[in-house]
Formats: sequence, C-alpha cells, structure tokens
Amino acid sequence: MTIGIFAAAWYWKDGTAMLAIVFISMASTVTCLASWWRPLLMNRPNNRVPKGDIVIRTRARAFLLIKCREEVVRELYSGTEECQYAVGKGYRILMGLGMVLLMVAVVLLGNCGWNSQALIGACYIFLNAVYWGLGLIPQSYFWDLNRYTITRIKEEEADNAHIVPETETDDVERIPSYTRTLWYAIRETKEVAWVERSGSMPMTDSWKKWLDEARVAAREGRRDWGAVGCKNRIMLQAEGLDNTTAGTTSWSTTRTSSVTQRRPYEAAREVAPAETVQPSSAATDRNGTF
Repeated sequence: MTIGIFAAAWYWKDGTAMLAIVFISMASTVTCLASWWRPLLMNRPNNRVPKGDIVIRTRARAFLLIKCREEVVRELYSGTEECQYAVGKGYRILMGLGMVLLMVAVVLLGNCGWNSQALIGACYIFLNAVYWGLGLIPQSYFWDLNRYTITRIKEEEADNAHIVPETETDDVERIPSYTRTLWYAIRETKEVAWVERSGSMPMTDSWKKWLDEARVAAREGRRDWGAVGCKNRIMLQAEGLDNTTAGTTSWSTTRTSSVTQRRPYEAAREVAPAETVQPSSAATDRNGTF
C-alpha cells in the first residue's frame, strides 16, 4: 500500500506527498522497533521449585484451577507485568524520534495536493477499519500456544455449578451459591491456604471453622459433603452463642497481661465486602448467595 501511494504521488508529481509518505513509514518503523519487547522472567538458581498449581478467581466469582509446572506459571501468569525491550533503555529515545517524524509527516500532508490527501486519507481509513475488524477476532488466533500441551480436566458437577435447577428445590446444596463453588475448588485442590491468602472469604471465626471442616472433607475424599448446610449450621451456632451471652461481658488475659474485651457477635462480619467475593448476579441471572 505504501509503495502504491508513493507511486501515485510520483505520477502526480507531488513531491510533498512523497516526503510525507517517507516520514510516515519511518515513524512507523521506529515506533515498532522501540516497542519490540519480550517478557522478563525470573530464573531460579536451582532445579528444585515448588508446585506450580494455581487457582484464579474471576470477576464473575468463578474459580479456575490450573495444574502445571512452576515454569509455566512464571511464563503465563506471574512476572508478565515486566518486559525487556530489544533496544534496551534507548526505547524512550526511539519513541520520541517516532513522534517527531509523525509530526513532520502531518505538516507535510497538510501541504500536499488534493489527490494525494484524498488517497492517503482513504488508505488510513481502510487500515483503521481493518484494525477494528481484527480486534473482533478471538485471541486464540493471535497467541501461539503450540509449545504448551493443554488438557481440560472435565468435572461435570463443578463445570455446571452456575446452572440453576429447572425445578424448585429446598435443597441448599443444589442451589448455586458462592459457598458451594468455593467448596468445589477446595475439593479439587485439597488445600485451603490459597483461600486465606487470596481473601476469597471473610476471615472470621465462623468462616475459619467452616474452612477447617472443608479441608478435612476434601482430604478424606467426601465429595458429597454439604458445604452450604455446614456453613448455615455454623452461622446459626454463632448467632445462638451471641444470644446466650447477650448483656454480659467476658474478659480474657493474654500472655502480655493485657486485658481485652470480647467483641459481641455482628452478622455483618460474616458477609464479605462486595468488591471482594460477593458473587455477581449478572453471572447467575439471580441474586447471588453465600
């Protein structure tokens, strides 16, 4: 396309347009060279690395369990925020040079002939339309993942955790909820440390008790463990404990001999902040529940 525009400007004897095309091409080349980068990955001094399995919590409050080596996690999920430019620290200079060349090209385009302006404008409108269309193509066409072997672990119950039963039911274990989805993730990982570290649930005494029972059930292989029913039972016990001690004040002495007052039960402590773990109603077509 650039060669065609240059040939047309030469045919029209429009030297200004020819210079503008040269400067635009130089600006694009310099900018692309400055933007040439590769991810900066951390290298370990030895071959003994921890397991690379990770759990990702999406904005729709779904959990993705990826089982892979630590090297793969480092390449795809961690450390990707930093990059190393091919030209080193000189990329800033090249970006500035590209901006100057573009400004010169714009000035020249404003002084070229009408035919050249119309042709160049039409070509760039076409290019913008092509770029916009390419943005609609699935990302799988842009990313080459042939170096990775991807195997989908099919777990029908967990895959359909968001589906609402067709018939009305009072069984809380069949109704989609964040607690049940969290249990499915714990059931597959058989670990709970990631739950605490990621803030995937309120870290209150009641929820910690539920988490302990979930860990035991997962490691014992009890896949039909009633996660939601257990949570409801623990919450009711916490409320009952508060009701029996209402109007009283208990004191405890710590190892440092400081006296602290027992905090009364507050139902709000058992609810996660909306921006942390509360499920999205748009993802389930109904009000999300714990």
